[in-house]
Amino acid sequence: MNPAKTSAALCGAVLLQAVTLQAGNVREESAGSQFKLVHESYVNNNWELFVTAASGKSSVNLTNTPGVNELYPQASPDGSRICFLVDSGTGRATVRSLWVMNADGTGRKKVVHQARQPCWAPDGETIAFLPQEYPKFNVTDYYTKGISFHHLPSGKTREHVNTKPLHHLYNITYAPNGKWIAATVHAGMGHRHTNLLIEANGSKVIDLGIDGCRPTFSPDGKHIAWGA
Repeated sequence: MNPAKTSAALCGAVLLQAVTLQAGNVREESAGSQFKLVHESYVNNNWELFVTAASGKSSVNLTNTPGVNELYPQASPDGSRICFLVDSGTGRATVRSLWVMNADGTGRKKVVHQARQPCWAPDGETIAFLPQEYPKFNVTDYYTKGISFHHLPSGKTREHVNTKPLHHLYNITYAPNGKWIAATVHAGMGHRHTNLLIEANGSKVIDLGIDGCRPTFSPDGKHIAWGA
Protein backbone atom coordinates (compact mmCIF):
# COMPACT_ATOMS: atom_id res chain seq x y z
CA MET A 1 0.00 0.00 0.00
CA ASN A 2 1.22 3.48 -0.83
CA PRO A 3 0.91 5.52 2.44
CA ALA A 4 0.93 8.89 0.68
CA LYS A 5 -1.85 7.92 -1.69
CA THR A 6 -3.88 6.28 1.07
CA SER A 7 -3.68 9.37 3.26
CA ALA A 8 -4.83 11.58 0.42
CA ALA A 9 -7.74 9.27 -0.27
CA LEU A 10 -8.81 9.27 3.36
CA CYS A 11 -8.73 13.06 3.46
CA GLY A 12 -11.16 13.10 0.54
CA ALA A 13 -13.35 10.34 1.94
CA VAL A 14 -17.12 10.49 1.73
CA LEU A 15 -19.45 10.20 4.69
CA LEU A 16 -21.31 6.90 4.64
CA GLN A 17 -23.17 7.09 7.93
CA ALA A 18 -23.10 10.06 10.31
CA VAL A 19 -23.57 10.26 14.05
CA THR A 20 -23.44 13.26 16.36
CA LEU A 21 -20.24 13.49 18.39
CA GLN A 22 -20.95 14.94 21.81
CA ALA A 23 -18.56 17.30 23.57
CA GLY A 24 -15.68 15.48 25.22
CA ASN A 25 -13.20 12.97 23.89
CA VAL A 26 -13.92 12.85 20.15
CA ARG A 27 -11.56 9.93 19.62
CA GLU A 28 -13.41 7.77 22.16
CA GLU A 29 -16.78 8.73 20.71
CA SER A 30 -15.60 7.89 17.19
CA ALA A 31 -14.22 4.53 18.26
CA GLY A 32 -17.58 3.46 19.67
CA SER A 33 -19.83 4.94 16.99
CA GLN A 34 -21.25 3.72 13.69
CA PHE A 35 -19.49 6.53 11.84
CA LYS A 36 -17.90 5.16 8.65
CA LEU A 37 -16.12 6.52 5.59
CA VAL A 38 -16.10 5.18 2.06
CA HIS A 39 -12.92 6.02 0.17
CA GLU A 40 -10.49 4.92 -2.50
CA SER A 41 -7.04 3.51 -1.68
CA TYR A 42 -4.14 2.40 -3.86
CA VAL A 43 -3.38 -1.23 -3.01
CA ASN A 44 -1.00 -3.54 -4.90
CA ASN A 45 -0.82 -1.23 -7.92
CA ASN A 46 -4.59 -0.93 -8.12
CA TRP A 47 -7.26 1.51 -6.92
CA GLU A 48 -9.88 -0.14 -4.69
CA LEU A 49 -12.85 1.12 -2.63
CA PHE A 50 -12.89 0.65 1.13
CA VAL A 51 -15.24 1.31 4.02
CA THR A 52 -13.31 2.33 7.13
CA ALA A 53 -14.49 2.93 10.69
CA ALA A 54 -13.96 6.43 12.06
CA SER A 55 -11.49 4.99 14.57
CA GLY A 56 -9.37 3.64 11.72
CA LYS A 57 -9.25 0.24 13.40
CA SER A 58 -11.29 -1.65 10.82
CA SER A 59 -11.30 -1.34 7.06
CA VAL A 60 -13.07 -3.51 4.48
CA ASN A 61 -12.20 -3.74 0.79
CA LEU A 62 -15.55 -3.54 -1.03
CA THR A 63 -14.24 -4.19 -4.54
CA ASN A 64 -11.24 -6.58 -4.72
CA THR A 65 -10.85 -6.23 -8.48
CA PRO A 66 -7.18 -6.45 -9.55
CA GLY A 67 -8.07 -6.03 -13.22
CA VAL A 68 -9.83 -2.64 -12.98
CA ASN A 69 -9.56 0.56 -10.95
CA GLU A 70 -12.46 1.88 -8.84
CA LEU A 71 -12.50 5.58 -8.02
CA TYR A 72 -14.56 8.50 -6.70
CA PRO A 73 -17.05 6.74 -4.39
CA GLN A 74 -20.13 8.72 -3.35
CA ALA A 75 -22.56 7.50 -0.69
CA SER A 76 -26.30 7.86 -1.32
CA PRO A 77 -28.22 10.22 1.01
CA ASP A 78 -29.48 7.32 3.13
CA GLY A 79 -26.10 5.54 3.12
CA SER A 80 -27.50 2.35 1.57
CA ARG A 81 -25.75 2.57 -1.81
CA ILE A 82 -22.53 3.83 -3.35
CA CYS A 83 -22.01 5.19 -6.84
CA PHE A 84 -18.47 5.17 -8.18
CA LEU A 85 -16.30 5.14 -11.29
CA VAL A 86 -14.57 2.17 -12.89
CA ASP A 87 -11.57 2.46 -15.21
CA SER A 88 -11.05 -0.55 -17.47
CA GLY A 89 -8.37 -0.86 -20.13
CA THR A 90 -5.11 1.07 -20.44
CA GLY A 91 -3.82 4.32 -21.91
CA ARG A 92 -6.08 6.28 -24.26
CA ALA A 93 -8.20 3.13 -24.69
CA THR A 94 -9.26 3.27 -21.02
CA VAL A 95 -13.02 3.42 -20.51
CA ARG A 96 -14.33 5.24 -17.43
CA SER A 97 -17.89 4.28 -16.49
CA LEU A 98 -20.44 4.94 -13.74
CA TRP A 99 -21.40 2.03 -11.49
CA VAL A 100 -23.63 1.52 -8.45
CA MET A 101 -23.50 -1.04 -5.64
CA ASN A 102 -24.93 -1.62 -2.19
CA ALA A 103 -23.01 -0.19 0.75
CA ASP A 104 -21.63 -3.65 1.56
CA GLY A 105 -20.21 -4.10 -1.97
CA THR A 106 -22.94 -6.42 -3.27
CA GLY A 107 -25.26 -5.78 -6.22
CA ARG A 108 -22.58 -4.14 -8.34
CA LYS A 109 -24.02 -2.77 -11.61
CA LYS A 110 -22.78 -0.61 -14.49
CA VAL A 111 -25.24 2.18 -15.32
CA VAL A 112 -23.53 4.68 -17.68
CA HIS A 113 -20.68 4.41 -20.20
CA GLN A 114 -17.97 7.13 -20.36
CA ALA A 115 -19.09 9.09 -17.30
CA ARG A 116 -17.16 11.13 -14.75
CA GLN A 117 -17.44 12.53 -11.23
CA PRO A 118 -20.96 11.54 -10.16
CA CYS A 119 -23.00 12.87 -7.26
CA TRP A 120 -26.34 11.81 -5.78
CA ALA A 121 -29.44 13.95 -6.02
CA PRO A 122 -31.24 14.43 -2.67
CA ASP A 123 -33.99 12.00 -3.75
CA GLY A 124 -31.50 9.11 -3.60
CA GLU A 125 -32.78 7.81 -6.95
CA THR A 126 -30.96 10.08 -9.40
CA ILE A 127 -27.23 10.41 -10.04
CA ALA A 128 -25.82 13.47 -11.77
CA PHE A 129 -22.62 12.92 -13.74
CA LEU A 130 -20.35 14.61 -16.27
CA PRO A 131 -20.16 13.05 -19.75
CA GLN A 132 -16.64 12.61 -21.11
CA GLU A 133 -15.68 15.32 -23.62
CA TYR A 134 -14.22 13.03 -26.30
CA PRO A 135 -14.30 9.24 -26.86
CA LYS A 136 -10.58 8.69 -26.19
CA PHE A 137 -9.62 8.71 -22.53
CA ASN A 138 -7.76 11.56 -20.84
CA VAL A 139 -6.88 11.67 -17.15
CA THR A 140 -7.50 15.45 -16.95
CA ASP A 141 -10.25 16.05 -14.37
CA TYR A 142 -12.11 18.69 -16.43
CA TYR A 143 -12.23 16.55 -19.60
CA THR A 144 -16.04 16.91 -19.62
CA LYS A 145 -18.91 18.32 -21.66
CA GLY A 146 -22.36 19.01 -20.19
CA ILE A 147 -24.23 17.47 -17.25
CA SER A 148 -26.50 14.42 -17.40
CA PHE A 149 -28.74 12.62 -14.93
CA HIS A 150 -29.35 8.89 -14.57
CA HIS A 151 -32.59 7.79 -12.89
CA LEU A 152 -31.96 4.41 -11.28
CA PRO A 153 -35.56 3.10 -10.98
CA SER A 154 -36.33 3.69 -14.68
CA GLY A 155 -32.81 3.18 -16.04
CA LYS A 156 -33.20 6.34 -18.13
CA THR A 157 -30.56 9.02 -18.67
CA ARG A 158 -31.35 12.61 -19.61
CA GLU A 159 -29.28 15.69 -20.34
CA HIS A 160 -29.40 18.87 -18.28
CA VAL A 161 -31.87 21.32 -19.86
CA ASN A 162 -28.99 23.75 -20.47
CA THR A 163 -26.27 21.18 -21.10
CA LYS A 164 -24.64 22.65 -24.25
CA PRO A 165 -22.92 25.66 -22.61
CA LEU A 166 -21.71 23.56 -19.65
CA HIS A 167 -18.10 22.81 -20.50
CA HIS A 168 -15.03 21.67 -18.55
CA LEU A 169 -16.83 21.19 -15.24
CA TYR A 170 -15.62 18.91 -12.46
CA ASN A 171 -16.35 18.14 -8.79
CA ILE A 172 -20.12 18.56 -9.05
CA THR A 173 -22.30 18.33 -5.94
CA TYR A 174 -26.02 18.78 -5.31
CA ALA A 175 -27.50 21.31 -2.89
CA PRO A 176 -29.65 19.63 -0.20
CA ASN A 177 -32.81 21.22 -1.65
CA GLY A 178 -32.07 19.77 -5.10
CA LYS A 179 -32.35 23.16 -6.82
CA TRP A 180 -28.66 23.88 -7.44
CA ILE A 181 -25.49 22.06 -8.41
CA ALA A 182 -22.12 23.47 -7.39
CA ALA A 183 -19.15 22.78 -9.64
CA THR A 184 -15.63 23.87 -10.46
CA VAL A 185 -14.92 25.02 -14.02
CA HIS A 186 -11.48 25.14 -15.61
CA ALA A 187 -10.77 26.71 -19.01
CA GLY A 188 -14.41 26.62 -20.03
CA MET A 189 -17.58 28.72 -20.24
CA GLY A 190 -15.50 31.88 -20.51
CA HIS A 191 -13.71 31.24 -17.21
CA ARG A 192 -10.09 30.50 -16.48
CA HIS A 193 -10.88 28.87 -13.15
CA THR A 194 -13.72 29.44 -10.69
CA ASN A 195 -16.60 27.79 -8.84
CA LEU A 196 -20.17 28.00 -10.08
CA LEU A 197 -23.74 27.48 -8.98
CA ILE A 198 -25.76 25.85 -11.76
CA GLU A 199 -29.54 25.67 -11.63
CA ALA A 200 -30.38 21.96 -11.58
CA ASN A 201 -33.50 22.31 -13.72
CA GLY A 202 -32.97 25.67 -15.39
CA SER A 203 -30.50 27.87 -17.24
CA LYS A 204 -29.16 30.08 -14.44
CA VAL A 205 -25.41 29.98 -13.78
CA ILE A 206 -23.88 32.03 -10.96
CA ASP A 207 -20.15 32.69 -10.71
CA LEU A 208 -19.27 32.44 -7.02
CA GLY A 209 -16.02 34.29 -7.70
CA ILE A 210 -13.94 31.92 -5.60
CA ASP A 211 -10.83 30.06 -6.69
CA GLY A 212 -10.01 26.53 -5.61
CA CYS A 213 -12.08 23.41 -6.25
CA ARG A 214 -14.28 20.66 -4.75
CA PRO A 215 -17.18 22.81 -3.51
CA THR A 216 -19.56 21.10 -1.10
CA PHE A 217 -22.72 22.24 0.66
CA SER A 218 -23.35 22.23 4.39
CA PRO A 219 -26.21 19.89 5.44
CA ASP A 220 -28.62 22.83 5.72
CA GLY A 221 -27.55 24.23 2.34
CA LYS A 222 -26.66 27.65 3.77
CA HIS A 223 -22.89 27.43 3.32
CA ILE A 224 -20.35 26.14 0.80
CA ALA A 225 -16.89 24.85 1.66
CA TRP A 226 -14.15 24.27 -0.90
CA GLY A 227 -10.48 23.43 -1.22
CA ALA A 228 -8.16 26.34 -1.86
